[in-house]
Amino acid sequence: MATSSFETAPRQCLRGTWTIAQMRGAFDKVAPKSNWKLPIRAEVSPSAEQINLTLDAVEWFCGGRADVIGCGGKVVIVHPGYYVAVGA
Repeated sequence: MATSSFETAPRQCLRGTWTIAQMRGAFDKVAPKSNWKLPIRAEVSPSAEQINLTLDAVEWFCGGRADVIGCGGKVVIVHPGYYVAVGA
């Protein structure tokens, strides 16, 4: 399947400029597999770029604000989930 220009066009987000394809890839790594709208709590690579991409991706797809928890060399992204973010 060909990738559409929607997927490849750069989007300016809070922490960087990413394509939808980049954000989808990062989001799919942290979103709950059973239902992407559920709360997120996932460990990510401690690189600044990966943290920023993942935060922007979660906020893009779920709305609201995602947070970072860092402890003992681990970085965890947390978000209450789409349902909470939209008030469902």
